[in-house]
Formats: sequence, C-alpha cells, structure tokens
Amino acid sequence: NTDLCHHLRVSVLHANPHVDSSKITMNFSLLLLALCATASSALPRLHSKAIAPTVMVQANVQPAESALSLRGGFIEAELYKKIVCGAFGLYALQFLVTPEKLVTDHFDTTVTPSLKFWVRGTAVPTAVAVYGLMNLEGDAATKGCLALSAGVGLLYPWNAKFNLIGEGGGAPLKYPMHYVPEVLMAVLTVLGVGILAKN
Repeated sequence: NTDLCHHLRVSVLHANPHVDSSKITMNFSLLLLALCATASSALPRLHSKAIAPTVMVQANVQPAESALSLRGGFIEAELYKKIVCGAFGLYALQFLVTPEKLVTDHFDTTVTPSLKFWVRGTAVPTAVAVYGLMNLEGDAATKGCLALSAGVGLLYPWNAKFNLIGEGGGAPLKYPMHYVPEVLMAVLTVLGVGILAKN
C-alpha cells in the first residue's frame, strides 16, 4: 500500500508540480483505507459463498404404505379389526335406532312390538363387543373379530338362507338386501382366517 501511494503521489506531482504533496499523500491514504475497508467487508461474504460446503439433506423417503396394503394377499390385522368393528358398530346403531327397518329390509314379515324390543336390546351387547375388540391387540383381536364374524354369519344370514339349525329366518327373505350380510360375514370370516394363517 505504501509503495502504491508513493508512486501515485510522484505521478501527480509530475503532472501538477505546485500541488501540496502532504495533501496528496493524505488523500491517497484515505482512498486506500476506504478501498481496503470495502474489500474487507466484502471478502467474508465472498469467501463464505466460495468455500462454504453445500449441505445436502437426503430425506429417507420410504414408500407410502397404503391403508389397504396387503400381506400375502390378506389385509393387515389392525385394519381388519377396524373394518369388523366399523361394520358391527353400524349394526349396533341400527339395532338401537331403527330396529323395525332391519327386520323389514331382510324379511317379508310384520314387525311386532316384541320383535322391536328384542332387536333394540341387541344393540347393547353388540356395542360392548365392538368396544372390547377395539381394546385388544394382535392375534387376540383377530381371533375375536373372526369369532364374531363367523358366529353372527352362522346364526343370522347363513342360517336364514340355508336353515342350518332347523329354524331359518322364519319368514321369506328379501333380496338383494339380504345379500349384504351374507357376503359381508363371509368376507370378514375369510379375511380373519387368512390373517391368522399368515401369522
């Protein structure tokens, strides 16, 4: 910096011999100090941009598991439990609120007060069964869901259709509505057996 200032001062004195040399020196010194200050403030930013390592964050992305993911062709046990509890929860609600509709939707018969009484009362054990199953885990939950699905299927829709225990439904069935419990209980039973077999 000193050499540069000296050379600049000599050049200016040659061009302007009457100019005060001390003022020239001071002005050039101030100019150099300003340039150095500007450069020093800019260098850290340039330096950080030039050498700062770029941090690459690689997310550990796992394939999203669908809620309907399958294991060996059968749904997962937890999802199976939720499906069973959802289905029987809806039945419990219908038992309580619309007992006569459950009868007339599936049977060609007249609904009596005593029949409504029995159907509505079924809402309580069904709801409690759903609550109990939701609080079970693993194979215990799967076995409970399977037992409920198969037992209800045998005593209700399949018995009504095939007269499995000699009584049937006691009245002509209404289709296509009665296909719903027949198929639903069959699917839930097969799924439960399949999950237990895979485990």
